[in-house]
Amino acid sequence: MVVSTVLLVIIGVTTTCATLQNVAQGKSAYMSSNYYKWPASKAVDGNTNNNMNGDSCFHTNTAATNWWYVDLGQNYQVSLIEVFNRKDCCADRSKNIAALVGTSLNNLEQVKYWADPLWDYESVVFHPLAKTVRYVKFVQTANTYFHLCEVKVYARV
Repeated sequence: MVVSTVLLVIIGVTTTCATLQNVAQGKSAYMSSNYYKWPASKAVDGNTNNNMNGDSCFHTNTAATNWWYVDLGQNYQVSLIEVFNRKDCCADRSKNIAALVGTSLNNLEQVKYWADPLWDYESVVFHPLAKTVRYVKFVQTANTYFHLCEVKVYARV
């Protein structure tokens, strides 16, 4: 009789899988002008309420060109940007919008352009490779008011 002995060795393997996190929430935000009580910071407060009276949207004055941007404070490898537009009314104002990203305000790359009005939710996905980003900026050339209710910027941290 032949007896075989098999030795099975299992070596523990640890893997790290970083999850995507919204790195824009609570960061410094700026815009071209301020209408009433809705500053730039409302778009990075973590609240996606699409109703202007929900007090979670930024709102500029009317102008030929308006802009809004967030400074993430450092460079991140960004995979996804989510944009939440106003739903209570006036969503049609959010058109002719360029989404720009970069590591400096003087060196931004346009990554998306919406000629038509934004839906209540839009996204920009960087696939298969993330982009190195510190600034996310939206420039609107619709000759009207500009407002968005939330901007989320996702990166692996």
